[in-house]
Amino acid sequence: MRKRLLFLCIFLTLSLVCYKFYQHHYKNTKRPDVSVAGFVDMADGLGRHSVEIIETLKKKFDVHFQNTRDTFYKDVPKNLHKTLKRRNRPQGKVVIYEDTIMEPEASLIKTFSKTYEKQVRIAYTMFESSRLSPVFVERLHKYFDAVVVPDPYNVKVYKDSGVTLPIFVIPLGLNLDPFFDAKLKEKPNSPFVFANFSSCENRKNSPLLVQAFANAFGNRKDVTLLINARRGFDTEISAVKKVIEDEKLTNVTFNINKVSKDVYVENFKSIDCYVSLSKGEGFSIQPREAMALGVPCIVSDNTAQSTICNSHLVKSVASEIIDSPVYELFVESDFGSNFNVDLVEATNALLDVYQNYEKYLSLSKMAREWCSKYRYENLERLYFTLVKPKHLVFGTEDSITENKITTTSKELIEKYKSIYPKLKITCEHTTY
Repeated sequence: MRKRLLFLCIFLTLSLVCYKFYQHHYKNTKRPDVSVAGFVDMADGLGRHSVEIIETLKKKFDVHFQNTRDTFYKDVPKNLHKTLKRRNRPQGKVVIYEDTIMEPEASLIKTFSKTYEKQVRIAYTMFESSRLSPVFVERLHKYFDAVVVPDPYNVKVYKDSGVTLPIFVIPLGLNLDPFFDAKLKEKPNSPFVFANFSSCENRKNSPLLVQAFANAFGNRKDVTLLINARRGFDTEISAVKKVIEDEKLTNVTFNINKVSKDVYVENFKSIDCYVSLSKGEGFSIQPREAMALGVPCIVSDNTAQSTICNSHLVKSVASEIIDSPVYELFVESDFGSNFNVDLVEATNALLDVYQNYEKYLSLSKMAREWCSKYRYENLERLYFTLVKPKHLVFGTEDSITENKITTTSKELIEKYKSIYPKLKITCEHTTY
């Protein structure tokens, strides 16, 4: 009996030692398949993407998170907390950087403080004007092997700005489940509600939206405008308030308020038309979220928002007035052009949707179907290929499919080959 008890104690002790050793090895030695470097804030478009791409990649890969800013756990799925908190692991074989390249360079320096000979570094990035700053371009070349952008508009901007790295297009994956789970919009509210839920900054064009609303409807009680910005800058907030005061509008609600995920979705459900008169977008999430609910949209036809306008499922507003970009957080001003809308055309667009609401509401089912392609389950294989392609092709373009990466870059092929020695490689050229 004593021998059995002694054997059991020894066995349990050895098991515990082995388990602790494995934990230490896993945490401090074993390199993950992929590291996602970024920040977490579910109330922010960019802060949300880090979480959602981790949730997608975890279906197939060992994922490590490396924070570039403070992490906020509100509304983050509980099953991801462990991954988000286990940060002291080695960096992954592939790194996908999700933060803005124009953040202080300290974030990039910290992220890539250790050098790994066998690693692929990818910047998932976008921009809202016609030109990247030289600082932006320099940092891409200094820290990354490849660039992924969410909309074809960005490819030309990046190339024209001097980016010579391979550039791939993978649309921004969106968690649209709460929107698809809701019933499609069927009828207007009383009073009728126009809305915008973007941040209150210069390029979002909130003062012009308020002025267009005032010109279209004055102070009517049966039509309202709701602006609930997740954040704002003092100059732009003051500009919005001034229009409201000058026009003596009591049918406009203007808040700067970061809301929970549930409230955010409920806000969309409560409106009749989402309006984005932005001067520039790198992708544009919120019109797609509105479309997923079948809520009619008014969208300025510029930059990456042109993709939405080209669906012919929204009210498109011409956006051809050249404007100088204003980025409140960046001192540098060499960002090319933004594109504004004419106030009269914006006013007419609001009136058109209001007066012909049934016509626009009839597009709701097609709008939902169109934006379904941006759901993660319809894009996840592209993200999987980015981490571990089944096939590499040395070719005449840079593109990505569910199985292979085609690239003009020998350097990128060698990088992938260094982490996946058995990877299939073919060549469209006569030599490689």
